Amino acid sequence: MKEVERLVRDADARTKSVEEIKTFLTSTSFRDDLEQHVFGSNAILSYVFLGSEAIGGTESLALSGWGISINEPEFTDVHNVRLGDAAFIEPGHFTIVVEFTTSCRIDYCASYTDYMNLSIAERDTIGERSVSGDGVVDLCEQREVRLEGFVDLYFSPDCTVSEIKVHSQYLAVRSPKIRAELNVERGTIL
Repeated sequence: MKEVERLVRDADARTKSVEEIKTFLTSTSFRDDLEQHVFGSNAILSYVFLGSEAIGGTESLALSGWGISINEPEFTDVHNVRLGDAAFIEPGHFTIVVEFTTSCRIDYCASYTDYMNLSIAERDTIGERSVSGDGVVDLCEQREVRLEGFVDLYFSPDCTVSEIKVHSQYLAVRSPKIRAELNVERGTIL
């Protein structure tokens, strides 16, 4: 019976710790530090890449195309950031749903004939990257995009809430104790 009581106390303590961490991860002070870290430089956003299967709103591109991808989100233009609730994954790993809007480069291929049939003013809004000899043109457009995904947070499983509070203040300068990864899963061209 004492063993069962000890196991229940241990489980209660772990649950209490997880709830305390989740509460802190939804606090304004932590959210401000996290936003500054994730969106305050190009270091994290430069890894964002989405292929056509994860992109909506492609009908708003200047031409119908294929091989569509989202590259190079602009960190200086990030706005409308929304962070969701923190979720426990496993000890030392939490995740937060994120949605934000920024300018991104959209790369795609289209018919060269369709491209040449655009007015000069329309062509001036599209970047022509290359033309193949088989009637295909590689194009790019700089467009406003809503991106959605998760910020995964990693730290030592035995970190206390107090330690996480202290180290979160150093997120913007790459805290050695807390690692944040941005995982963008979907994008919608606006």
